[in-house]
Amino acid sequence: MKGSESTSKEGGERPKRSLRQRFDISEEDAAIKRELEQALRLSLGVAAREEERRQEEESEEEQEEEKKNPVVTPAKKAKQEPVKKEEKKKEEEKKEVKKEEKEVEKKAEEEKKVEKKKEVKVEVKKEVKKEVKKEVEKKEEKKKGEVKKETTKALPKKIVEKKPESKKSTPLPTPSLPKEEPKKEERKKEAKKKEEVKNTEPAVKNADINSYELHSLQRRGVVRAEATDFIKLLATAKRVPRSSKVSPSQSSSLSTIPSPTMPPPPSSSSPSSPPSRLFPTLNLLLSITVFITALFLFQSGFLLKRVQLHDKSTCSDVSLSSSSCWLPRSFDRVVLVVIDALRYDFVQSERNEKDGKGREWMGQMPYTRDLVKKGALLSKALADPPTTTLQRLKALGTGGLPTFIDASDNFNSDAAVEEDNLLSQLVASGRNATLLGDETWLSLYPHGFHRTFAKESFDIHDLHTVDNYILEHLSSELSRSDWSLLVAHFLGVDHAGHKHGPEHIEMGAKLRQMDRVVKDVVSSLLPSDLLIVMGDHGMTGTGDHGGDSDDEVGAAFLAYSPSHSFPPRPLSSPSLQQIDLLPTLSLLLDLPIPFSSLGSPIEELFPDERRRALAVKLTAIQVDRFVSTYQRVTGGGLGVKLPEEVPSSLSDQRDLLSALQSSLRSQWTRFSLPLMRISLVVMADAVAAFELSWLGSLQ
Repeated sequence: MKGSESTSKEGGERPKRSLRQRFDISEEDAAIKRELEQALRLSLGVAAREEERRQEEESEEEQEEEKKNPVVTPAKKAKQEPVKKEEKKKEEEKKEVKKEEKEVEKKAEEEKKVEKKKEVKVEVKKEVKKEVKKEVEKKEEKKKGEVKKETTKALPKKIVEKKPESKKSTPLPTPSLPKEEPKKEERKKEAKKKEEVKNTEPAVKNADINSYELHSLQRRGVVRAEATDFIKLLATAKRVPRSSKVSPSQSSSLSTIPSPTMPPPPSSSSPSSPPSRLFPTLNLLLSITVFITALFLFQSGFLLKRVQLHDKSTCSDVSLSSSSCWLPRSFDRVVLVVIDALRYDFVQSERNEKDGKGREWMGQMPYTRDLVKKGALLSKALADPPTTTLQRLKALGTGGLPTFIDASDNFNSDAAVEEDNLLSQLVASGRNATLLGDETWLSLYPHGFHRTFAKESFDIHDLHTVDNYILEHLSSELSRSDWSLLVAHFLGVDHAGHKHGPEHIEMGAKLRQMDRVVKDVVSSLLPSDLLIVMGDHGMTGTGDHGGDSDDEVGAAFLAYSPSHSFPPRPLSSPSLQQIDLLPTLSLLLDLPIPFSSLGSPIEELFPDERRRALAVKLTAIQVDRFVSTYQRVTGGGLGVKLPEEVPSSLSDQRDLLSALQSSLRSQWTRFSLPLMRISLVVMADAVAAFELSWLGSLQ
């Protein structure tokens, strides 16, 4: 067979043979075999189908039994547990989302209710005011009618008929009483005259003899011409010369008339002539001069001001080592994150369910607060008034004490700082600074930044535009290496305070966003970087700022570095001032301290005791230079006594700094309340005198 197959392969294709040819089977046997094979195949297919049906029926029965009596195997449990956990998590998340939505809806409903209550109160007040006005008008009309009736009743015909006699300059004749009349009739006449005089008293009180009050009463229609003639008649009767004789009846009747309370009328030679205008004009001039002097006193107590010096500090002013300018550098880069209106308790407080109700600002920055556990320094930095953004940024850049005389510059686009400052020193040393955020920095330091991403800051209703613009560029700028100072000034917290107040939901959302920003910045820092997070000022309970209250002055301050652990500030040390940041950053970056700087170094940020002592000494030398120069320029206007030389001991240097700062702060940042009170009282008196004089000039 093998041989035949090989021969066939070699010869070509093997020819096909039938079954009969291959096995020598007859055609009938082959047909029978085919039928048997077909039958076998059919029987096998039917059996397979029956088995499939049987298996399906068994599986259905098993499923029904499992439904009736479920039996969970460990394999099934292992498969079902993660599915159930995921379903539970999804259900819990849905429940939390629903709870949050319900809370937001409740708060919105509460706010709507409060607004509706306020609107109702306003409407009620308006209605009450209208009713009160109507009642007052009715009372005034009644009074006017009563006064008119009294004046008409109080005008006796006898006295009005004697009016021509009063115009004569001759003394009044003494009437001679008949001797035959009994005493009873005289008494009755005197009693009648007294009653007439008493009836005239209300008219005299309602219309005084002074000319400008007569004019005002005539304008109101209260006193008629007859009443004014009668009052002038009484006035001329009062101006009778002493030499003239007056009858007892006239003297008794005139004595009951009240004397005029205002300046005397013209001389007796011309009693009917109109009053002179000399006294009202003099009073006008006097009241105007008094008012101007009061304004001058008020501004001297309220508008704090100082003289700006344009001297610049250089490396040659102090020479401690040849390898550095003033002090060897401690950090290569500084990231200054300014969160506008970031109050100290916004960062320091922890969330409490009892105390946190209605206080959306409380405990919203947990990551920033917990950086203290990683070696950060957290403290309150006191801002000097005025607590407005422009003045605070001036203080951060120059280290001085901007005053209210610069407050108008807060809305001035051309308010460039001409004094020595940190950014000018940085540029002079050949290094760069980058700005992100508030455009106010550019108006103050137009040549201090080599790259800027700034936006306008005066739309207090916009909470997100400036902050989102900073976040678009912050991460890319942190990855660059061509800057030594990066300033990111966020405005959302300040605008949320102005628009809604610190207790609103938007304030909590903004503070949580700032906490995430701090977390992202910390993750991008290099070991040689220093992060400063601070507020330029605080805010009141209504979201305002500008004054000197504790909430406005107390701003947050945090310093952090990945490679340094800063010790906590001792309780016995004086309060940290915002102006202390400028000399600290200057010495940490090996720059000269700007000439107008008055702050003290933050000693906790220097790595060792030697550098801390040198920082205090250098700062004391610089402040002493500034004060001596200022007194020389202003002619000793400060009244501060300086030592001949800067003390050598560290404690004496600290005492010198604190003494100079307190004396300068008392003159530049504290209001003169007694002077302001006196000026306000004088202004009120001047305004009252001006009104009286003006009314007198109208007659």
